[in-house]
Amino acid sequence: MKIRLAAYLAVMMAAVSCGDPENKEPQVAGYLVVNSKATDSERDVSPDGADFSFTVTCDADWTVTPAEECAWMTVGEKVRKEKNSWTLPITVQPNEGEYPRSARLDFSADEYSLSVTLNQAAPDPLTLNKNPGLYGVPGGDVLVTAGRQSSSFHYGDRWSYRVVDPVTLTVCALGNIPEHLRSGDLIPFLSFKKVVQGLAESNETFRNVVVVRSTPTMVWLRQSETVYFIVDR
Repeated sequence: MKIRLAAYLAVMMAAVSCGDPENKEPQVAGYLVVNSKATDSERDVSPDGADFSFTVTCDADWTVTPAEECAWMTVGEKVRKEKNSWTLPITVQPNEGEYPRSARLDFSADEYSLSVTLNQAAPDPLTLNKNPGLYGVPGGDVLVTAGRQSSSFHYGDRWSYRVVDPVTLTVCALGNIPEHLRSGDLIPFLSFKKVVQGLAESNETFRNVVVVRSTPTMVWLRQSETVYFIVDR
């Protein structure tokens, strides 16, 4: 009888230990926090878009739902970091429109609920222009058309952009562009040179040029409201 009782107790203890209550979610949530505190209800996103993540802290199972259908925002799968902590990846696409936009995410766990609104600013109007070329140069803009050719030349951590018009034998070059550009960067100076039929016609330096936007294929640069450049990489 003692042997049977001991065997029964051993089986019961093993069953309890296999339940691992430390990793089991409680039935009712006691708190729900997104980011560092419950008042983090908004997040600003660059017009260029972004990949980031929220930190969600909750002692029970929780859900997140977009308030409405949103094609420019993607909510990834939540990943558990610690016992009561998760990361929630978010991807926001670049804003290609003329106006700012926003989207709301609703988090809930039992009687707890809160919302986080993503606010994405409108892009600079300059970035809506997709025609590459050298703009804002005194004496007229130099545009890439069917009769012109453009190319880039890389040297060290700098590169130049060149536009060639084979009809008039004109070459325009914008030089000293840093290799790695991010939106908001300030370029101390850019050099511009225009050569017509082998003779230098103009040579100018533009200072404190701001990187309005940078993508893998194009760069938008502004020195002033009237002097700006749209560069094809």
